[in-house]
Amino acid sequence: MANVFIDNITEFNQYDIDLNKNVFDTILSLRQNSIDPQRFFLKYISSSELKKYDFSDKNSINEFRDARYSNYELIKGMAGCNYAGNMGNDIREYGIILSDPSEQIRGQFNITDGIMTYSPIFPFFYEQRDLIKFASDTYFTSLTFEELLLNQINNATDYYIHVGNYRKAHEVANYGVYILEKISKEQMIEYATNPELGTKVLKKYLNIK
Repeated sequence: MANVFIDNITEFNQYDIDLNKNVFDTILSLRQNSIDPQRFFLKYISSSELKKYDFSDKNSINEFRDARYSNYELIKGMAGCNYAGNMGNDIREYGIILSDPSEQIRGQFNITDGIMTYSPIFPFFYEQRDLIKFASDTYFTSLTFEELLLNQINNATDYYIHVGNYRKAHEVANYGVYILEKISKEQMIEYATNPELGTKVLKKYLNIK
């Protein structure tokens, strides 16, 4: 079991999460009655920092809020979910997107309809200002990036790595259909845990480009 938290200023909520189930599906089920149920952010806070606060105590919640808004690094971007609309099913903007808050593992991971794609070519998802446009709700958790990523790997059915982009006719920039190579679950775990593998893909892409 693990916890996710959300602070909406008027109320502070804590939810239990079963790690044997898809974490994002669980959060989505909690959001059925919200105004924008299919879009939210999930950020990371260290377990040592989290232990400083008692979220059943109003004064402790206020202390947490003071710390949060005075220390930008207290809670770090880690994941986002956007199932609102179609968005062309672009893996940069649609589905579940994760990036390593410690920035050791390059790029971003996308999970859409059980298909998981790793793109070391893309920037960290939280560097893309228009990603998950106008999502208003932010959850946070002490679940690590590795734990969250393993949860998603175990709930995916197919795995791909993004190694480049096909060039559209008459366009200067390398945008268009992504070049994806199918990999195994075991290989995806390696990419998720070994920073050197993603770096090799990026270097090869930059040299070819």
